[in-house]
Amino acid sequence: MDIEKSLVCHFINLSSFKDIWDKGIRSEHFFDDGVKELFEYSLQYYIRSEFKQTVTKEFLETKFPDYFERNEWPEEEYLIGVLIEEMMTKYRKATTQRVLLNAATALEDDPEQGIAIALTNLTKIQNDTSTRERLEVYGEGYERRVNEYIDEVASPTKDKKGIYLGWDELNDHMYGIQKGELAVVVGIPNVGKSWVGSVIALEAARRKNRVYFASLELRKELTLMRLDCLASGVPYIRYERGQLTPNELRRLKEAREEIMEFGEYLIIDSPSRKNERSVLELYSKAKHWGADMMVGDQLSWVTTEKSYGSASNVQSLQMAEVITDIASTNREMGMASVWLAQFNREAMKNKKGRGGLAHIGLSSQIEQIVDMAIGIGATREMKQQEALVMDIMKSRRSDLKSWMMGFELRDRTSLKVVREYEDAND
Repeated sequence: MDIEKSLVCHFINLSSFKDIWDKGIRSEHFFDDGVKELFEYSLQYYIRSEFKQTVTKEFLETKFPDYFERNEWPEEEYLIGVLIEEMMTKYRKATTQRVLLNAATALEDDPEQGIAIALTNLTKIQNDTSTRERLEVYGEGYERRVNEYIDEVASPTKDKKGIYLGWDELNDHMYGIQKGELAVVVGIPNVGKSWVGSVIALEAARRKNRVYFASLELRKELTLMRLDCLASGVPYIRYERGQLTPNELRRLKEAREEIMEFGEYLIIDSPSRKNERSVLELYSKAKHWGADMMVGDQLSWVTTEKSYGSASNVQSLQMAEVITDIASTNREMGMASVWLAQFNREAMKNKKGRGGLAHIGLSSQIEQIVDMAIGIGATREMKQQEALVMDIMKSRRSDLKSWMMGFELRDRTSLKVVREYEDAND
């Protein structure tokens, strides 16, 4: 039995083609180019009919006469479910064997590279053979959706809030960050973005969410120092200089017991090689570890798959690819993501010390694609007073709001909301 050719007769059956669609059969699963061409045409026909019709046998035979001169129409109709399972198994086996052979070859020269090839490509195979999210006719699903919602609201164990987002005030206003959502935290250089990212990662882990912290800009040791100071409260400036007092050293040691309660929920990765910083590589590592949330510091350090040569806008093109890939990969893998990013130079000219959506550096795609954007800024006077402002610049699920933050590093390490903030001229 030729599995792929046996599928052809199911391309004209609406019920069968719905199964083919729902189970995630894609063009790349076909090894027979002729059948692949038939499938791609049948798929486009099905989509253009708004999933209501399939192409006919006569239409296929007329459209692809060369194929049917060489191949007869399948006489025996095997069960569509069996064919789909067999085809997926065949694809997984063939592609997995190829990946493992390539990884084994690379292992001889560079073990880490071999492991990276295996993990990245095996995850891709897993994603390529996943089922599609089922489409739903709006009216037909209404009663089910209402009943499910009522059951959720009535259950005291159900909480529709997403993963905890840094501070009570921000979290309550945004209702957390849901899996599949993408947020960016944006600021000018050295304003405190990495500290904000550290707080978000730390507080989510405290609540037993598995957080993968991709520390791309700062070396791992520096990120760990900041996390240790936030968790224990000892002043970062004296910690960094080796000048902690006896009481502060004792506080640092005493924090160990608390950290051990949630420390296993936070992993810090600081990849140095370019090929280790691609979107697929980072998210594959996070997924294999079982992450609920990705925190990345920062976007400009993520590498692209494509080469843009010497184009004048090469950085913008690269960033557009990165943010698009992150958004789609994040949704597909079911994680919540928070990435740090830079404001452009125009934001630094703002006397308020803050930027807006239009000031996000390198690509306008960022402001268009993300679900929420949070700005961090401070005037020179604010910095002297150990303060900064956090603005919700964009949100699909809430209105915009700002808070004054206390940002202490001298006598303690703390980044907390002080009060809601409004500009004097608002």
